[in-house]
Amino acid sequence: VVEIEDHHWADPALLALLEYLADRTAGPVLFVCTARPELADKAPGWGGGQRSFSGIMLDPLTDEQASRLVSLLLRIDEMPASVRSQILRRSDGNPFFIEEILRQLIDERCIVRSGDRWKAVERIANVQIPDTVQAVVAARLDLLSTAEKRSLQCAAVVGRVFWTGSVASLLEVGEPQVTGLLDQLEHRDLIVARLGSTLDQQQEYSFKHTVIRDVAFDSLSLRERTDLHRRAADWVKDTFGDRRRELIEVLAYHLSQAHAGLRDDPSADQNELEQIRREALTYLLLASEYAKLRIALDSARRLARDGHRLAATAGEKAQALEALGEAYFFGHEGDAAWENLRAAIDLYLEEGHRTSADLARVCARALQSPVRWPGSMQSVPPEADVHRYLQIGYAHTGESDTPERAGLLTLEAFWPHAFPRPQERTHEALVSAERSLTAGEQAVTMARRLGRPDLESAALDGVGANYIALGRYLRALEGVNRRLELCAEIDDIWEVGDAHAMGGWINFHLGRYREALSSAERGFGITATRLPSVAIHCLSWRAQARFRLGDWDGVLADLGLASEMLGERGDTPPHYISAMHAAAALV
Repeated sequence: VVEIEDHHWADPALLALLEYLADRTAGPVLFVCTARPELADKAPGWGGGQRSFSGIMLDPLTDEQASRLVSLLLRIDEMPASVRSQILRRSDGNPFFIEEILRQLIDERCIVRSGDRWKAVERIANVQIPDTVQAVVAARLDLLSTAEKRSLQCAAVVGRVFWTGSVASLLEVGEPQVTGLLDQLEHRDLIVARLGSTLDQQQEYSFKHTVIRDVAFDSLSLRERTDLHRRAADWVKDTFGDRRRELIEVLAYHLSQAHAGLRDDPSADQNELEQIRREALTYLLLASEYAKLRIALDSARRLARDGHRLAATAGEKAQALEALGEAYFFGHEGDAAWENLRAAIDLYLEEGHRTSADLARVCARALQSPVRWPGSMQSVPPEADVHRYLQIGYAHTGESDTPERAGLLTLEAFWPHAFPRPQERTHEALVSAERSLTAGEQAVTMARRLGRPDLESAALDGVGANYIALGRYLRALEGVNRRLELCAEIDDIWEVGDAHAMGGWINFHLGRYREALSSAERGFGITATRLPSVAIHCLSWRAQARFRLGDWDGVLADLGLASEMLGERGDTPPHYISAMHAAAALV
């Protein structure tokens, strides 16, 4: 039995992983995932498509159940009926509330230990129980010693998870003293020591419940919070050093909160405020990049938006929009990627301080969605709008070999793929097609001179797009086979996955269904847990190959898997998987 608590905090990658494990793990395994109702808002279809899934909505406890819970938590002698009734009435069937009320009564010594049982003392009859769980927790915190309460407040600033050293740093006392204080807080059932720790020689703790952390945090003044957030950021930088990437999002959070507090303080030093703003922006965008690389795309977008709100100059706003566009691009949400990256380019041009290489690089990135992967878009923008950014990119590269110029030549090679003219046989159309093919071949040669197999693979894909547009699939197959050979030298998982997807595509149209199935399966295996958007592309060609090979159950299984992986995008899927839906409809 595997229990996973607080499932509402899971990101889409973890939700997908758990569905995958539940569906494919061999042997008797039960996953028990507890969550608040907001999980239904965040991922309404989660788990529902699984053969072995059961969802149970927990209603508040009835009075009978709540009374039984009180008896199970503590065997209390001489509990007045009026007090028991008050507990049941105040708690409104919330088991955590019941627990906290009983803890409060123990802290106030209205209930005391007597041998192996608990005994209610006489003054319990006059006890007043607060109306809300937050008020109960606040009452418990007021019973702590000054040092204990301050320790809990400092821990709340650090986060749901904290360490001995972090609290000692904020309290400005030695770790042995803090260890004693945290032991007392654990004894009072406010925090829990964890078995493992992400820091060597540091005991790791977490709050027993997020309400306890929230109440402790809210008990601090705005000025206290601001100062503690700044010191918490310093502690992360000093403690983690080269490993700070592990807590980069925590660092960005503390600096952002410190900036917000200083911004609202009329007496704040403006130079200090500006310094913290810039530092917070830097770490927010770094955190967005790291979240993108581990495919936590919701977090990547949120952090980029937070960075955009902190940005003050055109260049800073452009950096944040570039990070936001990248997060959308990795999720194969081409429309949003194009709009944000295009806006970033416009701001970089307005600022005038960006290097030519940087501008050309962002232009090449922005053009990827509408030109190389138009299937990721709901609506491809007008050709003239897209061509403008190709020209801006070229204007910021020279004639020499550079990765940026190779990338732009590759994108020009994809033009017939993005903006096909199947009925045109005019001289102008033929010249345009010849120009695209020439651009792709130039990009292949340039990538080889640069020693960049990843760029060579992309350029070969552009050349292949021209042959596909002409229906010359055998020529396209030559390029795909070369791309698959290059995969051993390429670290870019996107490029490797796409090469295998294209292996599925080209072989399928040549009637080589087993080869198509094999290539698509390999691509899916490589990308399934690392790059879901490309994995779904591979899955689409696997399903189509299975259809032609008569494995119709496999077609339906692949469609179900693709729907799971799309999650919230299930109602607006990218159109590159439309053929998979057609095959499933025919089945």
